Amino acid sequence: MGKVIGIATDHILALEGAEIPTLRVSGTVGADFSGSQLADAVVMYASEAGEVRVVLDSFGGFASDAFSFYDTVRAEGIRLHVDGRGTVASAATIIMAAAGRKRSRLYPNAEYLIHQATGGDAEGVARANVKMEDIYMELSGMTRAEVKRIMKQDKPMSAQDAKRMGFVGGIIELQKLAAHAVNPNTMSENTNKVKRVFAISRDKAAAALVTCEVELEVDVDAELQTQLDSAVNDLKAERDKIADLEASVKTKPEEIAAAVKAAEDKLKAEHAEVIATVTTEADKLKAEIAELKKTIPAKPITASASGDSIDTGASLKERFKTLTAEERAQAFEKVRIEAKAQPTTK
Repeated sequence: MGKVIGIATDHILALEGAEIPTLRVSGTVGADFSGSQLADAVVMYASEAGEVRVVLDSFGGFASDAFSFYDTVRAEGIRLHVDGRGTVASAATIIMAAAGRKRSRLYPNAEYLIHQATGGDAEGVARANVKMEDIYMELSGMTRAEVKRIMKQDKPMSAQDAKRMGFVGGIIELQKLAAHAVNPNTMSENTNKVKRVFAISRDKAAAALVTCEVELEVDVDAELQTQLDSAVNDLKAERDKIADLEASVKTKPEEIAAAVKAAEDKLKAEHAEVIATVTTEADKLKAEIAELKKTIPAKPITASASGDSIDTGASLKERFKTLTAEERAQAFEKVRIEAKAQPTTK
């Protein structure tokens, strides 16, 4: 059950029967309710029990009203809890941020969205963006660049993604109950059973019998949850590695044979090119030697024009083998010159 509180509008309802004072808030921030109205309601109810819970469902609104609420809650040191359902977007995320990450939760099917400010003069928009970035950085532990990137995307994220990124500390778990016949004779007995099993109030147990749904609050330490998430991610990474290894082992034999043949063909092609080059050079050298042989006189030469003697026959061949390439060239050149100098007979 809920009733309209006198200091606010019908968009801020005080719920009766809750374990801690609870306000259900919906609508546009700064239009359906102002930041100061919500802040006054929170301060009043928190003063009675030391803490207060806000169940929030809002597409956002005016950033100035959200900043006003945020500053009031932080300045007063109020122990605020915020549960987001439906949609928590834009300026509404600043209201939720006032509770801090550990005391902020989302229903499993809720959506969460942050984006850059719009409207107003450029300087005002820039200031609002910096303020929001500061709040989101403190909330999530991200860098300014990371926060800006997400704000520019302007896309809704699931409750699970919002929790993973650090914008909220938990997700409210809903557990379905088996349907119960609403029989006046058994209603009280069934209510007591549900109350004992789920450790909830009698009002919640009775509502659960009608709706077949109960809301259970499960508090999980944020640090422990981070460790669990990290362990799950590591496990997924190891599974991916195993899948890759299995895929490589299952490679078909024909694929391996094709790869080997391709490598062999490549090597053969490279070697064939080298062999062809060497063969061409060898042919050139053979042709040059053949030309040089043509210049050697058929008759033995006993003396040169300069008086130097030159061996002929077998001794010339033996000596020729011991000469270097340069010495051979010089010898051929000398023979050619001397051959031209010999007198010819007709």
